[in-house]
Amino acid sequence: MRKFWIALSLCISLYGGWQLYQLATHPYVSFLIDVTEDELQRNIERSLLVFADQTKVEQKLREALLETPADWLVIDLMQEYAQEQKFSLNTALLEQIELRDSEERGYWAAAQDCWQCVRDPEHCPISFAQTCNVVTEMTPVGDVRSLIIEYGHWQNDQEVDQLNVALSVVGLGATAAAVGTVGSSLSIKVGAGFIKAAKNAKRLNSKLTRFLVRNTAGLLDFSKVPKGWVSEPRLLKQAINSEKYQNITQLAGGVGDMLRGAGFARTIKYVNTIDDAHDAAKLGRLAKVSKSRGIVALEMMGKNRLFKQMSKYSRYAKIMIATAVAFIFSLVGVFFSTFVTLFQHVAVRYIRHKAFTAG
Repeated sequence: MRKFWIALSLCISLYGGWQLYQLATHPYVSFLIDVTEDELQRNIERSLLVFADQTKVEQKLREALLETPADWLVIDLMQEYAQEQKFSLNTALLEQIELRDSEERGYWAAAQDCWQCVRDPEHCPISFAQTCNVVTEMTPVGDVRSLIIEYGHWQNDQEVDQLNVALSVVGLGATAAAVGTVGSSLSIKVGAGFIKAAKNAKRLNSKLTRFLVRNTAGLLDFSKVPKGWVSEPRLLKQAINSEKYQNITQLAGGVGDMLRGAGFARTIKYVNTIDDAHDAAKLGRLAKVSKSRGIVALEMMGKNRLFKQMSKYSRYAKIMIATAVAFIFSLVGVFFSTFVTLFQHVAVRYIRHKAFTAG
């Protein structure tokens, strides 16, 4: 009878192991899924109670004041959060903020910065955007012009700005698709324009720059560009690397979602933390769900902790965990039963041997 139970446990263990393998290798099984918007908001609020107490908020405000100019976006959002939580912030700290505010965000300081953007919008530093609310918009005409310039560089064996080429191609593709998608792809167009502006203003971090360099090099093969593409940009499709195009499109779409959900100034802060297209998609969703809390959570919790709040285990993951636990217990049962059987067998033989020797 014991052998029957050992055999049954072994069969269950093998079946459980096969089920685990099937789940782990299934192409359509996802172990993590996005939480709903309501769940995400609750997760953020609950986490901020731990990571954003009064002491930590004051520390973040002091860090924001160390920058030149001060990080006014973070300062404003932190003060707004502190007011909602009824924190009594340090008086000396508030006086320091007020003094810097009058120096850096006074009428004349703002007028001088904004005048620079009005006079030369293409070279307007993005850092002035939160004061002036300047919006950089790249039109389809600008994309075509950029491609014509870079195409000329390629024909003359001059250096080609691959990032400029890639973002212009993505922008044109999104503009062409806007009619078929009822305008939803315009988010990609706006995002591509923002990335181009941020690149010109040198506001891209090193990891995002490496991602862009890796995915824009060779995205458009000028040797395969057909004649007449200027009047019919859709002809560029045959010269595009589809995989790299998709990566840049996902990145631009995430940035476009940030712009639509959180506005220009907040998007500047988000872009500073983006490493790749996956980050952009995550932060784009966060910006649409929470306009102000997203920045506060990002500053106080950090990107990795924040991203963990945006996902949960799927039903398949829970099934797999339960199956894995059952599989482990089944194996333990098999080994234990086998050990007991062997022990009993050895013990019986030993007793018989002793009895025979004594007799």
